Amino acid sequence: MKRCQKIVSYSIAIGFVIIIVLSICGIILMGYSTADHRISDIKQNLDSIISRIESYNVSNHTLPEAMSQLNFKQTINGYLYEGNMGIDIRFRYYNLSDGSYLVEVFNEEEDSIINQFYSPAHQWENEPDNMVWFKIETKAYELSQIKKIHDILNPVSSYRFSIPFTLDSVTRNDNILSILSDITIHCDSIGYLAIKSPDKQTRMEGWTAFDRYVYPAEYLGCMFGEWKYYDGQGNCYRKFWNYKENDRLIYETDR
Repeated sequence: MKRCQKIVSYSIAIGFVIIIVLSICGIILMGYSTADHRISDIKQNLDSIISRIESYNVSNHTLPEAMSQLNFKQTINGYLYEGNMGIDIRFRYYNLSDGSYLVEVFNEEEDSIINQFYSPAHQWENEPDNMVWFKIETKAYELSQIKKIHDILNPVSSYRFSIPFTLDSVTRNDNILSILSDITIHCDSIGYLAIKSPDKQTRMEGWTAFDRYVYPAEYLGCMFGEWKYYDGQGNCYRKFWNYKENDRLIYETDR
């Protein structure tokens, strides 16, 4: 009788161990499967960016100068592609003026390139040693400084709803359209907005399109044209926010 009880106890223990082992294996395999699917989704989204550039090139017999021509939303960190499965990709695009182009995807936290597409190579590259490096004169430092200023003062990102500001030259908006992803927004008003620091020094200023019922200190609106950003140490950095006026794109490249 005792022997039977021992056998039953051992069987239960062994069965329990087997169940645990199988569960762990299942979780590991599921993790690999999920990771594989995510890599596949990212690859598909990256290829979609290139597909839009190539389609523009075929249709217009020239490469785009700026991604606003393809209706990509412009952000401080580059252009935004709102991809499948909720994957957002921020990237920078360079027309190299020799019939080729370069697309680079950045890791915002590490400020490093994690994916690069050089059109003559016809493929994405994620190994830094295999990437193509050019001596391109860019505004990378200025953009980095602008991002710091913008992130500190943007009420949406910092949840500061009482920042000092002035709003001048407010008029009805008849012609200005802001590009937001694959749509354009026509806000009912435009004005010159200056965001200030607590000591009332101007930190960022420029034209914005907004709806009159949205309080400017809660939402900066749709910035357009030239904006100036001040770091509080006597330095001013400039960024041009692309927009449409009477359906004509007004833009500058990011380099």
